[in-house]
Amino acid sequence: MVTALNQSLVHGLPILLLFDSGSPYLSVAGVARRLQYSQRRTYQLIRTLLQLSFLQEKPGAARYGLGLNALRLGLLAGRNLDVTSVARPFMRELALLANKTVLLTAVNGRRGICLECVESEEPER
Repeated sequence: MVTALNQSLVHGLPILLLFDSGSPYLSVAGVARRLQYSQRRTYQLIRTLLQLSFLQEKPGAARYGLGLNALRLGLLAGRNLDVTSVARPFMRELALLANKTVLLTAVNGRRGICLECVESEEPER
């Protein structure tokens, strides 16, 4: 049973990685084509991911998108990953090379939010 579970994970997890802002919903045929899986196997994997709430079905369409458990894991990973401390050394290097202030921003709707700032050492900023 462990081997079957591992094979299911090996085949199921790549399905979750297909979704992005350009492809928020995918059909069984689309997933099967991209991953070169049979449609039967793809459907079985998608049904399992639906039952575990990693995928959700788009209302009125035979298309699927990420579900609540995918969101839960993403939010938890986001909390555990301190983007500013990862970016800060690169921002310092860029500020030195360009002699400019460097901002790390995130988009929130139509607004940008400054997450981190590394000031230029030049008097004029």
